[in-house]
Amino acid sequence: TLRIMQKYDAKVNYASLPFCIKTEILHFGSLHAFKPRREWRYRWIRADRIVVTCFHGNFGNSKAMDRSLSKLLSNSVDIDRLIVSNETMYKRFIKWGFPRDRLRQISVGVDTRRFIPVTEETRASSRHLLNIPEGHIVVGSFQKDGKGWLEGLDPKYEKGPDIFCNIITYYFPQSNQRLFIFCYFSIKN
Repeated sequence: TLRIMQKYDAKVNYASLPFCIKTEILHFGSLHAFKPRREWRYRWIRADRIVVTCFHGNFGNSKAMDRSLSKLLSNSVDIDRLIVSNETMYKRFIKWGFPRDRLRQISVGVDTRRFIPVTEETRASSRHLLNIPEGHIVVGSFQKDGKGWLEGLDPKYEKGPDIFCNIITYYFPQSNQRLFIFCYFSIKN
């Protein structure tokens, strides 16, 4: 938000909990953060338009995900715009009955000035530094898989660590291919 304010010389008000907000647009930056108007604890909140951003999710991932999706869909009349980050989520929300005219896809972009393909020399150097044997296929997973923002010691199964393991064993069962699985998790289970 600070960068937006500086770049566009704009004044932006933001709050983690909308206690006393009078605004034209109220943006819920997460599916789980969305609260329909009837659940707003403080009735003096006024928002002309409500926008919700949803990056991922599906029914059956977890009870929390099921509750959040159900709440959003059953209160779609409250939402002026639902922003999704990929085509899969766009198609799911259409299938689930969310009004197409209020659904937008804004893909998560990559700054190609900062994230460029590695050279063969960099690749070899990284493999050496991380002790990855030549000839092994590297499968990487980098995610925060624990609940909460601190230590996250309880697994966050909607991130799919169990699915990750199932896919690896499904696609590489006793094959001749040698794998090097490189994971960075906040917890190990």
